[in-house]
Amino acid sequence: MKQQFQNELEQEQKPTLERSIGNVFEEWLVEHNKPTDAKSFAEYSEKALVVIDGSTILNSSGRGMARVVDMLRLVVKPTQVIDFQPILAGG
Repeated sequence: MKQQFQNELEQEQKPTLERSIGNVFEEWLVEHNKPTDAKSFAEYSEKALVVIDGSTILNSSGRGMARVVDMLRLVVKPTQVIDFQPILAGG
């Protein structure tokens, strides 16, 4: 019983390496010298697409590309390469 408790305690103390897209995007904004206040974050998250491991992610309907604001709670692993691309107008 003591060993089981010790194992559970060790599991709880391990830092989680997974992060949400929202946290990763905030770090990306800081790295690119962009403001991270709530208003600016909301504005930028509407205008950026999520790219994971080189592939742009589709939104839940599968008909368009996912903006950061659509994916804020998505959890990503530390082994995944996350990038953000601006939405470009054109046709």
